[in-house]
Amino acid sequence: MKIYDILPKITDVKLYFEIKENDSGASFGFFTKSELEKSRFYEKYILTINFQYIDNKRVMIIYI
Repeated sequence: MKIYDILPKITDVKLYFEIKENDSGASFGFFTKSELEKSRFYEKYILTINFQYIDNKRVMIIYI
């Protein structure tokens, strides 16, 4: 599944997304839904997904 497959199904506007590399654990940053749609990660494959609270924000961590 790619990011563009799952993103339209998410309706929470206050949800943040963090993109991480699965092998090294390197983080590429935090995005809002609209920022993620315009980013270079929009067509990447999702390996795993995790949800966390970071600094009182809901974050969906996407491993690519």
